[in-house]
Amino acid sequence: MALLEEDTAFHILNGDLKIYKGAIYENIIADAFHKLGKLLYYFHKQSGLEIDFVTKYQNELTVIEVQP
Repeated sequence: MALLEEDTAFHILNGDLKIYKGAIYENIIADAFHKLGKLLYYFHKQSGLEIDFVTKYQNELTVIEVQP
């Protein structure tokens, strides 16, 4: 929440999710993985390509894109 606009918390708490859905879901997934002890990384290219999470699963590199 700290990285979003100043009134974001107000909008979310009042049910106005709009563009915040993706950020909310990404945070839920990040929290779940953190609680499982998973190391998470983020990938971003100058072209705008991004991958929400990069982690190891069954000894293989795994990419995860969160869709609300």
